[in-house]
Amino acid sequence: MEMITVECPKCKGSLHVDQDVDKIFCMYCRAEVTVKKSTSGGTATSESLIKRGFLLIEHRDWEKALEVLDQAANIDPENAQIYLGMLLAETRIEKESWLDTHKTPLSRYKSYQKVIRFADSDLKQRLKAYNTTITKRLEENKRRSEEQQKIKNEQDRQAALLELKRQEKIKAELAKQLGLVHWIVCTVKATIYAFLIFEGLNFVINGIFAGDFFLMTYDLITDWDSFIGGDAWFGVGIIAVCFLISLFVTSARRTTKIKEQIRAELFPEVD
Repeated sequence: MEMITVECPKCKGSLHVDQDVDKIFCMYCRAEVTVKKSTSGGTATSESLIKRGFLLIEHRDWEKALEVLDQAANIDPENAQIYLGMLLAETRIEKESWLDTHKTPLSRYKSYQKVIRFADSDLKQRLKAYNTTITKRLEENKRRSEEQQKIKNEQDRQAALLELKRQEKIKAELAKQLGLVHWIVCTVKATIYAFLIFEGLNFVINGIFAGDFFLMTYDLITDWDSFIGGDAWFGVGIIAVCFLISLFVTSARRTTKIKEQIRAELFPEVD
């Protein structure tokens, strides 16, 4: 019968037991101690499995390390070092001091909660400090991201305002040009209306068409004595009066109406 030494997970006392025994009770604190045999035929203790698990972590063999540490947890379920190793394997970090570089809070992992539960005060303090550092860094990154987003939103708003002003300026210029074109069209129409009115009056009064009257007026203007007599000025005066009446009554009213329509189409009111 070959004896081996096993450490009690509760009181850390050394126990000498038969290698064929699976479970014993600690002679110091009466805690139950499980002895698990390794697949190679030797006896696997929690300490040996923990050492092997941390070696696997150093070699970045995460899955195998979790498997070995899980075996250690079955032997010694209250050993904080086992769950620390699991935490390192789950976070894909080789050393404890690097835990504060993790991208997410450690408190999200179940192994972290178990470490805090079974660890001594020093290990608890270190792990909580790592978790606090990660949380503060994430909060700071979030704050900076929100500030950058606010700056971007403000820049987009300013750009949109500038574009809106540019479009309004183009629309105003277009409305002005359209109004000018319409005024010219109405002026031409007013002149035609004046000619037609004068044509009708001249035909009723004199019995001749305006074309003949214009020829007569031209002859009178070329004849200075007749021009001084005022016959030509009478015809010109009638044309001017008809033109002004048509211009102010027809052109101005329609121009104003068209401008209002153009303005309403280009700059609709927003409720």
